[in-house]
Amino acid sequence: MGGDLQVESIIGKGTRFFFSMTLEEAELEEKRTHNVETLKGKRIIIVDDNRTNRLILEQLFSKNGMKVESFDSPTIALNILSQSNKYDLGLIDMKMPEMDGIEFAKTLQNLGSSKELPLILYSSIGHMLSRAEINKYFKAHVSKPIRHDILLKKMSEILGNNDLNTDQEDGIKKGEINNIANQYPLNILLAEDNLINQKLAEQVLGMFGYKISIVDNGQKAVKEISSGSYDLVFMDVMMPEMDGLEATKNIRKLDLTVQPVIIAMTANALKGDREKCIDSGMDDYVSKPIDVNQVGRLLMQYGKTVNDKKL
Repeated sequence: MGGDLQVESIIGKGTRFFFSMTLEEAELEEKRTHNVETLKGKRIIIVDDNRTNRLILEQLFSKNGMKVESFDSPTIALNILSQSNKYDLGLIDMKMPEMDGIEFAKTLQNLGSSKELPLILYSSIGHMLSRAEINKYFKAHVSKPIRHDILLKKMSEILGNNDLNTDQEDGIKKGEINNIANQYPLNILLAEDNLINQKLAEQVLGMFGYKISIVDNGQKAVKEISSGSYDLVFMDVMMPEMDGLEATKNIRKLDLTVQPVIIAMTANALKGDREKCIDSGMDDYVSKPIDVNQVGRLLMQYGKTVNDKKL
């Protein structure tokens, strides 16, 4: 990309990484799926022990005309809420050291405030949460990394007094999440060399009811598919020894009764990346960080195709 990357490191003190590059200015394409006017002037409280998360949300809400206060301590926030009902909506992080988001909501409800404060819970994708508890204490739930358009849309629906279906997780209905694996049984292989990404993908696919096999490079993926029976493969593009593109080309050369569906997984979002994946023989493409809703749609789409062929 014509840029310059540098590193400065002093033992025992720390390291700085910095880069510079020249890029063309992108055209601004602002998509608003929410009513910003509904949000202006609203008073928002954020409870999150992570300072970076708080700053990002504070800037987002202030930019959209809201008044916001944030706290890193659930205990302090509860004390303030017990004495005041000046807030219109609360955003609560799930994982905090003093108490988690569910415990916070339960405690707040037991305070018996004269004004019920609507809450939105946000959590990492890997958190396996009880949908019944979420629906009992929260008006909505969003997964991290938070998509600002989805968050603002849910906030405007709540504050605009529109009905919000809390049985939805960014477009995938509760019933669909629970029934995808039962409706479309699939033998799934994940090819991914990063341990954290392996765990994350395993948890996401587990949400839909699937148990998966995992390999950590392209060569192992080719070997596993040649000796096993897999319906669908989530293939990381960048892997050691053999990358996902080369592995897919080799898989397509195998003499198999039925070729598996291969879906690329990559952090790249550059123009032409999808075309490279398709040209190598892949069927589809999902970008990182993993979007639960997108993965669910792909599982339903290709699960139906695979199971129809088995009939």
